[in-house]
Amino acid sequence: MKYIKPFNESFDNEKKIEELKDFCESNLVYLLDEDCKIQYGYKDSENKAISISSLKNGDKIVSNVAISLSKKYDDKYIKWVDIKDYYISFIERLLNNYELAPLKNLIALNEDKYIQFIYKDTRHNGHFGLSYNYLKDITQLDQFDNVQFESISIIVKLK
Repeated sequence: MKYIKPFNESFDNEKKIEELKDFCESNLVYLLDEDCKIQYGYKDSENKAISISSLKNGDKIVSNVAISLSKKYDDKYIKWVDIKDYYISFIERLLNNYELAPLKNLIALNEDKYIQFIYKDTRHNGHFGLSYNYLKDITQLDQFDNVQFESISIIVKLK
């Protein structure tokens, strides 16, 4: 019986995903109006990506949702100074309702990191990431006020 899925488990999962998406979009509405977009990625309990078709079919249950904020147009960047007040407030409200999952795709870290900024380094012609433990670091990012980020990502645990 442990392998039989309750008939409403998929529906409950979809409802939780929709509630999280609504929460994100309503709390980032100003940034969405200012040419930002939110992208979502879905992961199972083993932190493996779930395809949209598996999600729609109810084949897999989502445990974590990756949320990435970026500009709507590929040639545009996010300046931290322009969004930090909105984004920090969003994270604070998010932490009152949800739990962040550590970023697992990062290696050689001594402690869990919960937020990742991706930026383009024109000097080295590459993409690089800065990762932070929100509780310790994010409010001290003033040194990056003029850095142009491609995206800011977090992973949220669904309860």
